[in-house]
Amino acid sequence: MWLPVAFGGAAFAWVLAATARWGPGVSNDSVTYLSVARSLAAGGGLVRFDGASVEAWPPLYPWLLSLIVRTGLEPSDAARAVGAVSAAVAMAALVALLSRAVRSPGWAVWGGLLAFASPVLWRTFASAWSESLFVAFVMTACWLVGRIREWELRDVLLLGVVASATCLTRWIGVALVGALALWLLGAPGAPGERWKRTAVFAGTAALGPALWGTRNLIVAGGAPFGARGVGYAGLGRNFGEYLENLGATLSFAGIGVLGPPLAATVLLGACLLALRAWARDREIVAPVPVAALFLLLYSVVLVGIASWTPVALLSRVRFGAPVWLPFVILLVIGASHVARASRRARPGVLAAAALAKVTAPGWGIFLGVAVFLGLMILLSRYFGKRPQAVAMT
Repeated sequence: MWLPVAFGGAAFAWVLAATARWGPGVSNDSVTYLSVARSLAAGGGLVRFDGASVEAWPPLYPWLLSLIVRTGLEPSDAARAVGAVSAAVAMAALVALLSRAVRSPGWAVWGGLLAFASPVLWRTFASAWSESLFVAFVMTACWLVGRIREWELRDVLLLGVVASATCLTRWIGVALVGALALWLLGAPGAPGERWKRTAVFAGTAALGPALWGTRNLIVAGGAPFGARGVGYAGLGRNFGEYLENLGATLSFAGIGVLGPPLAATVLLGACLLALRAWARDREIVAPVPVAALFLLLYSVVLVGIASWTPVALLSRVRFGAPVWLPFVILLVIGASHVARASRRARPGVLAAAALAKVTAPGWGIFLGVAVFLGLMILLSRYFGKRPQAVAMT
């Protein structure tokens, strides 16, 4: 129990320290979130700084900010608080689910340390962006599915509530809804029970967005989820820019032009291998298929929406940040099973990663080599059911 608390506390403290002097990072979206939060706190409704309503934006993030603003804090301080709590929840959930899935504090610690290795993710937590809250909800869902042993109605309802909140934070939360629904359909049990669980989950997950859409139809008299201008970034451009996002998120930037396609290959390979293991054994630890399905659906939806903003340069734009922690789940659980199956391979993998760090000029090449080794690990069939305790040396 102390490991999740320790890593969560470290994440909380890091975000507060990083934003202590200059406040949270801001962008055009941040200005909208902060102004809407101020308006909500003052009783002015979902109105941004220029007087325009923002029904097209998911409401949960600015609403949470407004609750904190009502205590007397500035919107920027509220964003710091939400970012710090989100980081703490995401890290605690990651370490807790790894501890439970792998049954080894050593591997859980490795996963927690690896989670700190993506500058893009931590820049997101330190900024006034809804992605920070989104990541916390995604990791909470992964933690919840790892705790389910015997299905009860409350488990399905709780998953639905978390998925609904994820959608109300960012509409692309539909990727998490789809991942959980597919996992529920493929879980062990009688077909009738699986369909029933999936229907209850989907209905609960859809409740929040449905209520919000109804509210917009009745109160605002507009489209259920607002209206945005016509986008200018088509599928081809979105795909290329998302590859750049992955290269930055997985820290392949130091490799140069090969970084984006290598990052996409690693991510796609890890997801497909995890799903292949799940197809062979439906008793596999639940966070593995859920993380893999989420990564695939999130990527497809993000590329397919022809976004209204270029996705390039993740040092500035953050759409790839939710990729990192689910990928760490696949990497650590896959590596732990390889170590359990072949103890002789473990020192070589760790030595290669350490050597890469010593000889590389920065984190980019180190993580490039480390993640490539992770892909080789995932090529094995050792995602297994539930490993025995494995101690790292």
